[in-house]
Amino acid sequence: MIRPAILALAAALALGSPASGDEAGELLFDADALAPVAVGTTLHYDFTREGTGPQEQLRPFDTGSIALALRDAPPGDAGTTGREALLTLQEGTGLRELNPFPGSGGNPVLMTFLESSLRAMASVTGGSPFYIRNRFKDALFRGGSARPVEAEFDGRKLAATELTFTPFADDPNRERMGDFAGLELRFIVSDAVPGGMLLLSASTPEPAQGPVTYRERATLERVEEN
Repeated sequence: MIRPAILALAAALALGSPASGDEAGELLFDADALAPVAVGTTLHYDFTREGTGPQEQLRPFDTGSIALALRDAPPGDAGTTGREALLTLQEGTGLRELNPFPGSGGNPVLMTFLESSLRAMASVTGGSPFYIRNRFKDALFRGGSARPVEAEFDGRKLAATELTFTPFADDPNRERMGDFAGLELRFIVSDAVPGGMLLLSASTPEPAQGPVTYRERATLERVEEN
């Protein structure tokens, strides 16, 4: 259950101490994130990528989107029914529809965003996607921090939590990663919005001058209910 982890995190924050990485990870991977979202609802996220990496490898774009639509799943072999989440991903002029995800689990926008981020990093650095994926996994479950923040969505102020992870802070191979050694994954989550996720961000450190090497963001822009 995720609720005890939320209560434990709230208690830790109330005492002024940061949440441990496993608590931050449980907040991020909320297995009940889609449970309150009704069939027929579509979550629309703005999606952008920028940076100074080689253009043929980084593939920046400033007009992208991720749409998550909840719908009834076709009956299974035994006549069972359920829900599924259909994701449509636009990266600049490219558009693709991903295979359906279960509609009763966590928000699949998270896994889609993380996969996009690690592949962008692998393309620029020449590193192994498997190695990067494992470092992401380690950080997201054991190395994060959380703090309460106030967020805004649809003209409303919301109580939210900011989760921050630095996957390569203690990595023995960080010297070979250039600016990506300082990669920061940042998320703003809130039970007050469908799907639970307001912001997903991955970026290298801000330079003293000039643009960043890499920054990717997905932001919940609107909720469409049919």
